[in-house]
Amino acid sequence: MKTATFFLTVIATLFATAFLTACDEDGDTTKPAIHLVSPAEGAVLIIGERIDFEAVFTDNENLGSYKIDIHDASGHTHGHDESDGDYGHDHGDSKEDAFSFVDTWNLSGISQTVKHTDILIPSSATPGAYHLVVYCYDASGNETYVARTISFVDKLE
Repeated sequence: MKTATFFLTVIATLFATAFLTACDEDGDTTKPAIHLVSPAEGAVLIIGERIDFEAVFTDNENLGSYKIDIHDASGHTHGHDESDGDYGHDHGDSKEDAFSFVDTWNLSGISQTVKHTDILIPSSATPGAYHLVVYCYDASGNETYVARTISFVDKLE
């Protein structure tokens, strides 16, 4: 009888340990990854045309969403990813008539390639330097981003 009680205690302890480990409140703390294919750093884009955007998003568990934020580059920097840049929401002395774009899309799964050709640089956009910042969020809420400095011009000469 003591042997049976011992085995039941061991089995109950193993199940309790497995349950508590599976229900760890910290959960997924691994940030998703972004491989921004285009536009490249320093890309020169023509006002009135569409931005060729392509990125590959991956996560160790499940992706959640991504956001593209394009804004005037005056008076601030981002770096290329969150570990080597100074990202803040203070965009300094941005031009009031400069183009800006922000939109969010849902993702699902562990890996997804995304291509857009639907982001139009309006003919009213001011030529100059802009930041294109791509954020990715996984299903657990972890965030990462990649930033590029791009330029808008009236036409290529």
